[in-house]
Amino acid sequence: MIITDSTPLINFAAIHRLDILEQLFERIIIPEAVETELLKKGKRYPSAEELKRADFIDVIRINDDAI
Repeated sequence: MIITDSTPLINFAAIHRLDILEQLFERIIIPEAVETELLKKGKRYPSAEELKRADFIDVIRINDDAI
């Protein structure tokens, strides 16, 4: 399992190789803010559709009470 931001996901999706990340990590976790960046703000990019289909990527809600 790994927690990541959007950059590696965007880049691997752009070259149609999300399978590499799945093989390396089996499960990837992203915060809701990353999901928003990838799928809502980036919905005009073809990689957004590939990311939607990636069932090994899970979204978590981060609650930061320290702010």
